[in-house]
Amino acid sequence: MHTNIRFIHVEIYKNNDPSQGPNPWVQEWRLPGEPWTVLVGQEGRIKAKFEGSESVAELSKPCVDTSSRLTQANEGPRHRSSPRKTVQTGTTPPRSSTNPAHAKLTAKNETTGSTFTGKGHTLIKVRTDGTIGFKTHILNKNGETFVAGHIHQAPVGVPGPIVVPLLASPTPPTSGCHLKQSAVATPNAGTTGADLCQNPSAYYVNCHTTAFPGGAIRGQLR
Repeated sequence: MHTNIRFIHVEIYKNNDPSQGPNPWVQEWRLPGEPWTVLVGQEGRIKAKFEGSESVAELSKPCVDTSSRLTQANEGPRHRSSPRKTVQTGTTPPRSSTNPAHAKLTAKNETTGSTFTGKGHTLIKVRTDGTIGFKTHILNKNGETFVAGHIHQAPVGVPGPIVVPLLASPTPPTSGCHLKQSAVATPNAGTTGADLCQNPSAYYVNCHTTAFPGGAIRGQLR
């Protein structure tokens, strides 16, 4: 086995805190999700990118034999029992409908007069089928009950119509000091995933509680 591999683990969020948003290279490299394994050669050039985790044995092979698995990565997805998306080596993924956007959620961004004391973060990615994958983390200091969450269309400081329901009925109300939810949502009629990709800052995310039914925390997508 090749023994000169060094591993560097990087968290997707700044200081591993979802409320601080993703680290800048997540958007700079336009990674559509997590986890990613990036293989960098001794000369500092990216040799391959794999969506998903890889073992030392798997990564050793392209380091030693560039004519085998590394060539396969250049040609496209590998055939295996649990296929992972493979990006061509030496390239940056083109801007497409799978690029992530995120929003920092706070009460001060709301237009409802909310005094919610926590904060949160939502990361979304538009899938190639037009659905919206999302991850929402909320630090809920007072254990308030969250009943709904949406993506709305409107600029900063202005309320707007719901275009994508994130946390909505029949999702049961939820409470706790640290809330996490990950799911896939479908845009309402008249809105497409492409719309969000083209101009994410025209949309915002907000979440509603029983104490602040009009909206407890909000953040503009970017």
